[in-house]
This record gives sequence, C-alpha cells and structure tokens, in this order.
Amino acid sequence: MPEIDRATESDLDQIADLSARSGLAFWSREDYAGAAVSQNQLLLVARSASEGLLGFILVRLLASGTGTCDIEVLNIAVEPDHKQRGIGTSLIRSALEQGNTNPESQVLLEVRASNYSAIGFYRRLGFKEQSIRPAYYREPVEDSILFGARAGDLILNISLGAKEDAI
Repeated sequence: MPEIDRATESDLDQIADLSARSGLAFWSREDYAGAAVSQNQLLLVARSASEGLLGFILVRLLASGTGTCDIEVLNIAVEPDHKQRGIGTSLIRSALEQGNTNPESQVLLEVRASNYSAIGFYRRLGFKEQSIRPAYYREPVEDSILFGARAGDLILNISLGAKEDAI
C-alpha cells in the first residue's frame, strides 16, 4: 500500500495534472498550493517510492463546536491505472484520521450525477444520498448529488473491508 502524507510543494504540479485529467471541478495549481497551507483544509497524497504520486484527497475541515471537525470532501482522484486497489479508501480514512474527527463527525461530499463508479464507491463506504442540486455543474450542465455519512460508520465499513475503489 502506498504512503499517505500531506502534500508538499513538489506534489502540486502532479495534483493539478491528475485533477484536470480526472474531470474534477477546476482547481489551479495555485488553488492547490493555497489548500496545502490552509488551516481549514487538508491536502493529502498517496505515493509509492517506485511510482510516485498515485492519488490525492482535498478536504475542508469544518469546526463542529466540540473541538473536533466535520469534513467536506472537495476533491479526490486516483491515477486510472491504480484504481480499485484501495487507494481512494485509504485516502478517505487518512483524511478522517488526520482531520480531527470523532465517530459522530459528519462527512459530506458532492458528486456528478453521471459519475456512477464514484457513486457506487461512496455507497459501499456507507455514504447516503442527502439531496440533489439541479444543474450544479457546468460544462456540461449536470446535477450534483450531495452525500453524507458519520465518520464512525465510514471507519467501521472501511475496517470491515469496503476497500474496492472505483476512484
């Protein structure tokens, strides 16, 4: 399994490139650079010594008032040749662990309605559909599905083996 660490300056070009190739909402290299040093965002990368950067996750840390954080997943991507190897699951788990969550913390994310593989992945982890935002995405115009889950449920499902990634 690859190592998961906070992103560094040397990761930013690869993160921006993978983000663009993955069809994620547009974030520039400078946007990722800002996220890497932000107090309320966490940018993690999965990398191996032999293959370099394999994936990344960017989350927003939302203070919950209890000294812990809720988390909003802003972007997550894995290199196409490395999908379905547990990397996306490991990135989510690491974000939960490093993001100062507790079992009751809420984890939110949005996904394009046509991204069936990601939707299946999130559902396997234990995310539940919360709502639909009509015409949320541009180019092409498309609905967004908002998913949510308790951090404790996600950790339990990951521990029980929901490791096959679509992303």
